[in-house]
Amino acid sequence: MNHVFRPDSAPKSQEITSDDIRRQWSKFENFLKDRKLTRDDLIVLIPGAQTIEEEMTSGDLEEASKKISEFHKTIESITIDATFIEKKLERIHQLLNQQNLPEEEARELNARLNVVPRLVEEREYEFANEALNNLSEEILEAKRLTETLGIEEPTSPPTTETPAATN
Repeated sequence: MNHVFRPDSAPKSQEITSDDIRRQWSKFENFLKDRKLTRDDLIVLIPGAQTIEEEMTSGDLEEASKKISEFHKTIESITIDATFIEKKLERIHQLLNQQNLPEEEARELNARLNVVPRLVEEREYEFANEALNNLSEEILEAKRLTETLGIEEPTSPPTTETPAATN
């Protein structure tokens, strides 16, 4: 189901309530999901986006509404292409290297990251983006499990080499 976010549907200034802002933000989050973009993508693509939720609760509601509308316009103009994927691949690779995962798990996740450049070569940008989203979630979940279970296996040394996508 596609969620359509219309910037012009932002509440008028004298009518804006916290509930209006929450609904507007929820529609925007659904729009992000439809585009297969993550919160991390949002923060990278739009400087200052990381503070919007705080602004929605403690700031000027009219300003928060305008920002959400601006975010929508910016995200709507984003093209998921080779450049976007290469930058995201680099971020996900850094995320993996920052984790203290068991060596076997780190190696398996790294191998899966190395598939992404082939997808870029084949111009399968949407698939590459979804693969990176899934890998990011799996990396964070593996970290949580490792911490929760107290696994202290030898870890793989940080890898500085980022798989490079070719055009």
